[in-house]
Order: sequence, then structure tokens, then C-alpha cells
Amino acid sequence: MTQQHNSDPSSPNLRRPNVLLVTFDQWRADHLGFLGCPLPITPNVDALAADGVTFAKHHTATAPCGPSRTSMLTGRYLMGHRAVNNGTPLSAELPTLPRLMQAAGYDPVLFGYTDTTLDPRLLAPNDPRRSSWEQPMPGFRSGAATGDDVGVNVNTAADTWLEWLAEHGHRFSDVWSAYGVADQSDPSSALAGRPGPYPAELSPAAHLTDSTIEYVRGRREPWCAHVTYLQPHPPFVLPEEWFGFIDAADVASPNRSADRAAEAAIHPLLATFLLIPQLTEPSEWGNAGWRATYASMIAEVDHQFGRLLDALDADGQADDTLVILTSDHGEQLGDHWLRHKLGWFPESYHVPLVMRWPAGLRTSAGGNESTSGKVVDTFTEHVDVLPTILDAVALADGSPTATGLMSSELDGQLDGHSLLGHLTGEPTAPSRSAAHWEWDFRDPVNRLPEAALGLQLDQCSLVARRSDEWLTVTFSGAPTMPPLAFDLASDPTCHLDRSNDPDAAPALLEAARDTLAWRLRNTRGPLVNHLATTAQPASPTE
Repeated sequence: MTQQHNSDPSSPNLRRPNVLLVTFDQWRADHLGFLGCPLPITPNVDALAADGVTFAKHHTATAPCGPSRTSMLTGRYLMGHRAVNNGTPLSAELPTLPRLMQAAGYDPVLFGYTDTTLDPRLLAPNDPRRSSWEQPMPGFRSGAATGDDVGVNVNTAADTWLEWLAEHGHRFSDVWSAYGVADQSDPSSALAGRPGPYPAELSPAAHLTDSTIEYVRGRREPWCAHVTYLQPHPPFVLPEEWFGFIDAADVASPNRSADRAAEAAIHPLLATFLLIPQLTEPSEWGNAGWRATYASMIAEVDHQFGRLLDALDADGQADDTLVILTSDHGEQLGDHWLRHKLGWFPESYHVPLVMRWPAGLRTSAGGNESTSGKVVDTFTEHVDVLPTILDAVALADGSPTATGLMSSELDGQLDGHSLLGHLTGEPTAPSRSAAHWEWDFRDPVNRLPEAALGLQLDQCSLVARRSDEWLTVTFSGAPTMPPLAFDLASDPTCHLDRSNDPDAAPALLEAARDTLAWRLRNTRGPLVNHLATTAQPASPTE
């Protein structure tokens, strides 16, 4: 890992980029205006897309929050990092974005959360962090404790948001009172149905934005910040200024069968989901009202994100900042009668990805072609984010490829491909024929899915493959858990399983072979491409 950056004033590669990696939590790709969402909820993200590059077929690698963020920040699929759930520890030896950026000479700062559980092998038996899945990923230095993880852990940074509210004359006894959902049976997942008791300028998203702006303003050395907005993750709460921003009459109807019984007939796992109240859409919510609240939450966080971009522009930093905006995963929103993020459903895994780095175009070898407003229509995945960031630093250091940062020490450890060429007008990443994602639903503590379906722990996982033509799903619990296959051309809503249809057999065989090859390519150890020898590595053409 190089720690040098180009300081030659005659070089076109004068300055390393600032890196701003932003996530909206639980944000679906079909709620991005630049990709066709008819609701006026993302004007600032749309403006970013008009200046940058949008990846229309981007998918997260897994769900829920902790595993998906781990894939994004390690560049590895779930099969590689094995932090399979919120609370599953992250193995300490894996390379991560913050550690790699530290090694490159950056000081990576976290605003928000990464949903990381630390490796217990490095902690004392009585260390309270052993029982927490809300630790920052090692390598990140904490910025302001923003309180934006209050939807999942009420005992950590939420206190700083409450203190901030109190400083501005709004005192609450606890975070759920601040959200206005203390009377709900499940406040962390509540749909409030009324405005939150705080003004918009003091919302959790506003607090996060103010903290980040305070950090980046005036900085003249390259910086790296990971900013993680909670919204539109539940609780579904809005300040009065944004409450009702989208009318329930203007949202689309959910994608689902006529009733839950018909939906349950698709697969035993889906039938089990629909028996668990925490996973199904509450009948009293009213789907249109819920969807309108969700869309309004995106509008509020888009506004706050716009404030952050405006601050970069006003401070003269926009041109030198690589901005990457994405989401950890989607939200079912009543599709298939479900809520949260789970299963094999595209609604949970197809997420936005927008990138912009104006200076990157000028540093490329053939940087005369504008990439502003470009839409990439090949499949990309969360494992591509880390290689892209490393490539941007390498390019600024004068390397036309990733050889500066993605050296032999990383060879064989990252599963993704750099997408930086799409920003510079020189795409080099291999084109995928499909996106893959995994989901592990084992429950080592309560064994609920195991008991409901008669499975062992290692039988509670699936891998999905989505091409332009087919969505196929393979389960580790076969034959109890039969495979699934949906013809996306004739059944884009994924309600007719054709896994046993003889006419579909050739396409399904091809998909099965591709999934197996994908698993074989990416099931490997960190030293697989090393060999104890004095010989020089062969060139790529040999």
C-alpha cells in the first residue's frame, strides 16, 4: 500500500480525492427520480446523477444492515466475510475500507454507524462490546456521535441527538419520546401516523448533516468520510414540515397476490414469513399511507444530502471529492405482503448507486469525453464500491490502474471490480451477465426458522441470481426448501414459479451452472494467489 500522493505541480494528477461515501438506509432503487420514480422526492440526488454516473442495475450483496454494509466495506460477498447477520462478528483479519484508507495515508472518519460486531477473539471475556452489534468498523475514527442509529440501538449515540435537541430547547426523556412513538408496542419499527415532536432543522438527518458539514468545511488535505443516514429506515417518523409531503393517493400499489394465502403458496419460506407478525405488513397501517410516509422520508433525507453537497460546493471542494451515494438494502413496503428486507425479493436487494468525481475525468488518459448524466445498464454490486475507491486514490497517485493500492497484498481478497472507468470514460470492469445476492436466515439463539421448517443451522441460507431474463433461487436446505425460478419477461412481479417447467429447463440449467461457477470463483482464501517461489509472476498475456 503506497502512502505517497502526487505533489508535482506540472502533473495533471495533482491531488488525491476527498472520499465521501454516503448511504441512505433501506432505500429502494425504484424510489430514485433519475431512474424513473414519478414522485418528486430526490431532486438533489437527481442533480448529482446529472453531473455523475448512475448504475441502474446495482444490487446489494446481502441483507440485513450489518451483513450488507460489511460486503460494501470489505469488497467481499457474504460467503467471503461470513458476518451473516446483525450481531455476527466480523473476522479481524479481513481487509476493510477504513484500514486500507488508513494504510494509504487517510484518516477515515465515520458519521453514523456500520452495524459491526467486533471479533470476540480480540476482546476480554467481560468486555461489553462482545454483546453489541453497534460498534464502528475498526479503522474508522468516530466523528460526531450523531444518534442516527437510534432505530436499532437506543443506548449508544442516541443520547447525543437528545442532548442536541435539549440545547435547542426540546427536551425528551428518551429517544422514543423524541420520535413520538413511545406509546407504540414496537417503537423501533413503528409507523407514527403523526408528525414527530421536533422541528425539521433538528431532525436526526439534520443532526448528521450538520456534524458532517462542520467536519469537512475548510479542510485542504484529502479526507475520507463515511456518512450513514438512518432514513428511510424505521421508525417511520417525519417532522411536521415533511409530514404528508407525498400524498397517499400518489403512490403505487404494492406488488402482491390478492391475499396472503395465495402469496404463501409460492414457497414454504414465504409461507413462514407470513406467519411472523414482525415480518408482515400490519393491516392497520394502510399500505398507501405507509408508502407515502416512506417516500416523504426519502424527500427529507434528500434535502439534507443536498445541504451537504451545497456545503462542499461553497467551500470549493466539490471538484476534488469522489461522492458515492448508495443504500445498504431495500424495503419490502408491503410487496409480497412483507415489510423489512429479506428473502430473495428484488425489492430488498436492488438499490441505487450514484457516483461523481469531476476531477477524475481530467486525470484519465483520454479524459475529454464527458460522462455527466451517464447511466450504466450492466449489473454492478456492493462488492465493487471498495475497489472503486482504492482505484480513485491509485489514479490520483499517478497509476493508470489499481496497481498502486490494489497490490498483490489484496490480490485474491476482494470479490468486486473497480467501476472508476465509468467515471473517467474508460470502463475496464468486466461486464456481469447477472447480479447475485445471498441471504442467511439462521437463528443460533432461538432457532425459530429451524423449528418452523425442520432445518439445521447450515440449511438456512439461499443464493439468488438475477439476469435480464430470469430470477433463480437456490436453497441450502433442499429438498425441504425447493428452488425457485421466475421468468422476468412474462412475470416481472415474481409470482409464478417455473422451476419444474420443462420448457424452462435449458434456461434454468444455464443459470444453475453460472451460479455454481460464481460460487467457485469467489470461494477462496486471502492467500490463494500467492505461491512460495522465487520465480517472477507471469505477465497477463503469458
